[in-house]
Parts: sequence; C-alpha cells; structure tokens
Amino acid sequence: MVGSGLGRLGLAEFVESYVFWEHRDGRGDGCTIAALSGDAARQPTGIKTEFAAGIEQLLTALQAPGDKPGDADQRAARTTLSDMLAHSVGAVMPSRACPDGSPLADETLDVCRKEILASLAHDNSGQPAARSPEA
Repeated sequence: MVGSGLGRLGLAEFVESYVFWEHRDGRGDGCTIAALSGDAARQPTGIKTEFAAGIEQLLTALQAPGDKPGDADQRAARTTLSDMLAHSVGAVMPSRACPDGSPLADETLDVCRKEILASLAHDNSGQPAARSPEA
C-alpha cells in the first residue's frame, strides 16, 4: 500500500480503500503490514527493524503535507495516524482469516470501517463527532 499516490489520499479515503473487501481479497497485491505482521513479530531484530521502517514510511506518506515535526499539532496528527493504521490493519487481518465469502469477514470490515471513520470525524475543538445511529 505504500506508493507515490498515497500522499494524495485523505485519511478517510485511505480507510475506505484499505478496510474494504477489494484490499482484503487482493492478498497478493495488498499491504505487507496486514499480510506479515504476525510473522514479522517472530523474526530477528534486523527484520523487525526493516518492517518498522516500512510502517514509518506508510505513516509518513499519510501525513498532511504541512505538518512540521515536533510541534503539538504534528504530534496529535501522528497519534491519529498511528491509531487509524493499527485499527485498519487490525480489521483486515481477521477478515482475511475467515473463509472466502464469509458473512463474518464482511461484517468485520464493515463495522471496523464505520468505527474508524467515525473516530476520524471530529470538530475543530478536538471533541469526537456525534456518531450516526448505524455507525
């Protein structure tokens, strides 16, 4: 999923494409983080370091262009990015583990996508936005 076009996606658009059945079902073309996190966790430090660099690259690609490292707004944005990415990856992994065509696989993606998007939607005061009844 790390690519040159990624920087043009907003966070909501990233979630819409990442936590979606096409990404889940495209195992060969999907994100390495979702595919190999469990395996990477059992590897030597050198491999973990490379894996962490890939995660960092993805977070950097998703960062807003105007973010300046070290300021409070950038740190808050980084927290949001880390949370969003962890939840997105966490949604894809169990959905992929279900049998193809499983209602549970689709339910997992649908519920998680709605919840992640709801968590990203907030007003300028930093307070969470009211969730819709179906979210």
